[in-house]
Formats: sequence, C-alpha cells, structure tokens
Amino acid sequence: MSAGAALNPSPSESIKSPARQIADLAVPVSLEMVIQLVLTFVNQVIVGALGAVAVAAVGLAGSLSFLFFVTLGALGSSTSILVARRWGAGDRPGVNQTLTLSVLTGGCWPCC
Repeated sequence: MSAGAALNPSPSESIKSPARQIADLAVPVSLEMVIQLVLTFVNQVIVGALGAVAVAAVGLAGSLSFLFFVTLGALGSSTSILVARRWGAGDRPGVNQTLTLSVLTGGCWPCC
C-alpha cells in the first residue's frame, strides 16, 4: 500500500453501513440515559437514611429530570429531521426559521 492510497481511501472504505452509523449515534445517547438513571439510583441510596419523604422527593425529582431530558431530546431529534429536509430542498430561510423556533421552544419550555 502506498502513502497516497493511505491518504485517499477508496469510496468503499469510507462509507459506513447504516447499522454502524445508527450505532455511532445511539450508543452515546443510550449511555447518557443509563448514567442519568444511575445518578437517580445513587441519590436515592444516599438519601435513603433520611426517611420515606426524602426518598419520595428524590424519586419525584428524578422523574421530572428524566421527563425534561426526554422532551428536549425529542425536540432535538425533530429539529434535526426538519433541518435536514429543508437543507436538502435548498430552503435556507426555512432552515433558519426552523432553528430559531427550536431554540426559542427549547429555551421557553422550562418556563411553562
């Protein structure tokens, strides 16, 4: 193999399979959710000695934070889909409008 071949991989070497691309995106997201659940569990173990009310409060806070992250994750996923469609159609003003609306929605959602 020459040095030029190493710098310019063939098209078949640079294209990943769809399953590999999905895994590259899904693994970090799944890991983030697992870490969030472990954090809630550790909080409950630490607060467990304080009584039932404290454990219930930690459980409620964990559920609310999970709901918050899932909602923002869904907003991010839907935004990326809409932006990709508008970008592919060559609709640059539509891309800007979608991103602006998404940022405003994400910023205002916790205030509601």
